[in-house]
Amino acid sequence: MYRFKFYYKDGTNEISSFGLENPENLYYDFDGLIDWNEYYSFDELKPTTHEVLEVAMRAYKGFYKDFDRIEIINDVNNEVIDYINEGDLIHINLKRQKIIQELAKEELKEKNRKKEPVELNYSFKVYYKDGSSEIKGSAININSLLYCLDEYLDNEIYDLKDNMSTGDILRVAADLYGKKFNCCLVEIINNKTKEVIDYIDVDTNK
Repeated sequence: MYRFKFYYKDGTNEISSFGLENPENLYYDFDGLIDWNEYYSFDELKPTTHEVLEVAMRAYKGFYKDFDRIEIINDVNNEVIDYINEGDLIHINLKRQKIIQELAKEELKEKNRKKEPVELNYSFKVYYKDGSSEIKGSAININSLLYCLDEYLDNEIYDLKDNMSTGDILRVAADLYGKKFNCCLVEIINNKTKEVIDYIDVDTNK
């Protein structure tokens, strides 16, 4: 198995890190110690042992005692596979930098996407016998309106499935809303245009 061996400035040394069968995979030990985009870049472009050591030199600063040398060793026979000393020239892997930049762009896109408001395009609108009305639930698409009924289902059993017709959705809504709120009419409306997509009379179920 391959591990990192640290040489501390106080003259002591220590073998640390996970033991792995592939020395290039010792970057797994950096989990949580370096930027995630850099960490994930190693999955796309496998590092050399020396690149792993270059990253280790900064990743472990402050994590262990002050050290000035790191080796990758075979802990079975103590063979030194590669090493780096404090102050050694650090090489820049341009291919890796490009991958990290692309990953950062994707991360930013994902963050911006999550910030975008979700448009709830459709709603149930219920009417009461006194002439008043109110919106009872909204969703991105018509079929998702079924999720607005979850809190009223209790022990009722309905054959709910994807791609139900508006009529079937309204029959479930009329049954639940009719029992809970004593309403007389339920509509599915388009929130933007106020268009009535479909409706049902609670008493006649039509």
